[in-house]
Amino acid sequence: GGFRVSSAGAREERHDSAAAMLCDAGIDLAEAFVHIQSSLFCLHCSAVALTTEDGQKLAVFPNINRAGKSLLAASFLLHGGRIAADDLLGVTEQGEGLSFGLPPRLRLPLPPSSRALAQALPSIPGVEDGHYRFLYAGAFSLAAFGERCPIGAFILPRRTAGARPHLHRLMPQAALPWLVYQFQMAGGQAGAVFKLASRLCRERPLWLLEYDGAEEAAQYLAAEAERLFSFLPEEEAPLSSVAFLTDEDRLSYAPRGRHPLFSSRKHRRWVQASGVAVHEEGDSIFLIPEAQDAIFTLDRIGQAVWALLAEPLSIAEAASLLAEVFPQTGREKLERDMIRFFRTLFEQGLVQRA
Repeated sequence: GGFRVSSAGAREERHDSAAAMLCDAGIDLAEAFVHIQSSLFCLHCSAVALTTEDGQKLAVFPNINRAGKSLLAASFLLHGGRIAADDLLGVTEQGEGLSFGLPPRLRLPLPPSSRALAQALPSIPGVEDGHYRFLYAGAFSLAAFGERCPIGAFILPRRTAGARPHLHRLMPQAALPWLVYQFQMAGGQAGAVFKLASRLCRERPLWLLEYDGAEEAAQYLAAEAERLFSFLPEEEAPLSSVAFLTDEDRLSYAPRGRHPLFSSRKHRRWVQASGVAVHEEGDSIFLIPEAQDAIFTLDRIGQAVWALLAEPLSIAEAASLLAEVFPQTGREKLERDMIRFFRTLFEQGLVQRA
């Protein structure tokens, strides 16, 4: 009467359709494989192999909420692209992409701009349930499990109504805060993930793709493959930030919940916890606690308070200093904000009692 998906460490899931079951089973299989491969990382993205003068390279589209990465990948079937990933891609320490062999999955119904793909669907085997359609595109168009290909470029997809496809080059400091949170982390991988993401941002071309229709964008990128994988200077200055991204565009980690040992006493002093690795990249600061599979970033105010926490600091002292900078904000509100901030830092293992 249906399907049951059960895997170690995961909640059992029940599904009425084969398509819904495949969504879970594919993810669980990929995560299990990465778990036993200590030198392999897992990136939430779609990826397509394009042919250039230097051979095939991967155009990688890390996940952005509702940006259409799966539809983009599937649209390359119309332009000779070879799909290496639809949702999850293995990434080696050398910067190669490893395919899990999972077929692309499309959300239904397809948008009106994907007419050619919609016309091709009846000729492509697959299963669907009214919500999703899997495409068994064949060995020529879909990379097999274990197939490797060097990553050629990272492309941030931004779907904008009415936009013609256009590439904007990104600076590493703009791409890193977006890319690092698309890696899954387990078994103490956070530090290694940050190191890999930081290196890839320096060594690979980084782009923002403005587009509306996925088919038009796929055709544009296929024609621009040589430029896509190059470091040739652009006429326009590279973007130093992508401020339109939101928390939904990150693989975020839920707070641990209220910790019984946290005290909101305003005059109790706190200090940075030992063992927290701190990395500064451009305007961003990244905090990686020991024995955690999480990476944290702070905004400008958070960075200022974190710097002060190098020495013992109380909630009242932090609020008093902020009141000098933001005199229009009431002292009580600043203290409430600092209580929440200090509580979060404590619950995530970033500060300890002085």
